[in-house]
Amino acid sequence: MKAVVILLVLILKLFFCNSHPINDDDDKLVFLQAVWRHGDRSPIETYKSDPYQEDSWPQGWGQLSPKGMEQHVYLGRNRLKARYIDELKFLSPYYNSHEIYVRSTDVNRTIASAISNMFGMYGENARPGIDYPNCTGCWPIGFIPIAIHSVREDTDYVRKRS
Repeated sequence: MKAVVILLVLILKLFFCNSHPINDDDDKLVFLQAVWRHGDRSPIETYKSDPYQEDSWPQGWGQLSPKGMEQHVYLGRNRLKARYIDELKFLSPYYNSHEIYVRSTDVNRTIASAISNMFGMYGENARPGIDYPNCTGCWPIGFIPIAIHSVREDTDYVRKRS
């Protein structure tokens, strides 16, 4: 089932993004919804005799890895920002809370993926003293605290439950 859904998304993406450019005179993009999964992560579990148990992973089972963080910074900067900020001018080059709403499932790796993604989209254009505190050594340069929203698991109809 998962493969079918992914294939359907890819087919729809190819059809709508390539066949119908947004910048035609008659077309105007008014709403955009993007969905993605978390980046690279540690295993959720393993078998009993595996020499790499949970204590072998710096953050434990199922957590976003530094590679996963990098993947999402890349996605935010080189895909989403490049397309929707730089190319189509659909979003402002600076973070605007009235333009974007970020929702994640209430799981550490997905929230960390969303944070990394937003850093990729807005970190390069961040303005000290406007978008984040302008204090040397007290704040990471370019990091804008963008709210990542989530809902309780029992009301989250996006997250697949076993």
